[in-house]
Amino acid sequence: MTEINDDHGARDRVGISRRTVMKGAAWSAPLLVAAVAAPAYAASQTVPKQFSSWGTTRGSRQSCGSGQNRGYKYTWSIDNSDEDLGYHGVLFPGADQWPTNSVVSDVINLYWLPFQTGTVTQGAGTSMWTTLAYNAGYGTRTGPGGVTYYAWETKQKTPVTVTSGMIDGNKVFHLGPDYQFSITGTECVVPGGKLYVSHAYTYTLNGVQMNNCSGSYNGNFCGGTGNYPSTTDSSPNWRNNGWVGSLAG
Repeated sequence: MTEINDDHGARDRVGISRRTVMKGAAWSAPLLVAAVAAPAYAASQTVPKQFSSWGTTRGSRQSCGSGQNRGYKYTWSIDNSDEDLGYHGVLFPGADQWPTNSVVSDVINLYWLPFQTGTVTQGAGTSMWTTLAYNAGYGTRTGPGGVTYYAWETKQKTPVTVTSGMIDGNKVFHLGPDYQFSITGTECVVPGGKLYVSHAYTYTLNGVQMNNCSGSYNGNFCGGTGNYPSTTDSSPNWRNNGWVGSLAG
C-alpha cells in the first residue's frame, strides 16, 4: 500500500464562513487554484450570527487496491476546541432573547464523508455527545467527483438548562464541552478521489425543533439542491453547509 502524502486541514467556521488550510497556505472553499489565497480573519472579533458548530477538520488518504479496483482509504477528524477560531464549538447567538431557563436539547451534528465503515476515536469533550457513527437513515449524497457520501452523526446526550450566567457579553451561549472525533476508514473506496466533508445540524429549544434558515451567506443554506448535502431538500429545520475541501488529494 502506498502512502499518499497529502494531509490537508480546514477550519470550518460553519454558519459564517470557512477557509481551507493546505500545507501552510490559506485557501477559500470551494477549492480554488493555488495562486489564489483567502484573506486572513481576526477570529477574536468574529461573533456567530446564528446557531452554528465551528471547528477544525482535517483529512488524509492512502491508496488501496489495484487496477480497476484501485481506490483510497481515508482518515478524517473534527476538533471543535480550536481556540484559534476565537468562537468555537456549538454556539447559540441571541440566547439573551430566550425565555428564562430555556432548555436546549436534541442537538445533532451530521458530517458527510465518502465511507460508511471505520474506527472512531473519541478525543476530549465527548462526554455529553454520542459516539460519532454512520447512520443509514439519512440516506446518501453525491459529493464532488460523483463520489457517494454517507452521514456520520453525533447527538447531544442530555438536555441543558441555560441560565443567564451561561450567556456571554456577545449574547452567545456556548454549549460545552467541545468535542473531538477522528475516524480511520476501513473500506477501500473505489474510485475514491479527493476527500471533502460537509455538515448539517439542528437542535430543539424548549421542545420545539428550531428553524435556522433565516438568511443565507457564504454558501450556507437550508434544503435546496445542487452539490450541497441536505437531510431532505424540503426540511427547513436543518442547516446545511457546502463542501469543504479538498482535505486530501
